[in-house]
Parts: sequence; C-alpha cells; structure tokens
Amino acid sequence: MPVINKSSNSIITNKSGIIRRKHRSEFKFKVAIEAIKEHKTIANICREFAVHESQVNAWKKQLKEQGSAIFEDASQSSKINLESKLEAKISKLNEYIGELSVENKFFKKKLNF
Repeated sequence: MPVINKSSNSIITNKSGIIRRKHRSEFKFKVAIEAIKEHKTIANICREFAVHESQVNAWKKQLKEQGSAIFEDASQSSKINLESKLEAKISKLNEYIGELSVENKFFKKKLNF
C-alpha cells in the first residue's frame, strides 16, 4: 500500500461527487525530478507517490520543456515587466490627454474662440 504524503496535495470533490487531488508545485517538481533521474521505473514512482503514470509523464515533459525558464536572464524578465508598466502608463496618459482635449473644446465654445 503506497504512502500518500498528506501535505503534498488536497482532496477536492466536484459537483458530480468525483474526488480529485490537487497537488502542490513542490510535489509535482519532486515527482518530475524522480522521473527525469530514471533511477526508478515510472511504475515504481507512481506507486511511491500514488499518482497515475500519465500524470508523471506530463509533469516530466513540462519540467523538460519549461525548466530552462528558471535560468533566464533576470534583466530580460525585468525588461518585460518594465515594458508592461510603461504601456499602462502611456494608455493612462492618452486617456488623460483625451479628457483635456474635450475640456479644451468645451471652453473654446463657451468663450467663442
């Protein structure tokens, strides 16, 4: 009988009464690393962690595909963050310019310019 680490997941029941487990990212990472190491078979990993084989393979694939993101240049991610902040500021300023131009037109009409 496999031992299930209670701290690694939580049990969720949906509307139709099906019980599902939601695993934490640390647990998924641990299982994926075990699968990548290939010291144990996928079947043994499934028994040890009480997860399905397809889930282990999906987590393994996800780690292989997205693992390099950990080592991305921090300046690149900060650049993207800065760009999004600047774009938000620009749209706010454009909105403010629009409001000012409407007010300007209104006052020009009132003063007969």
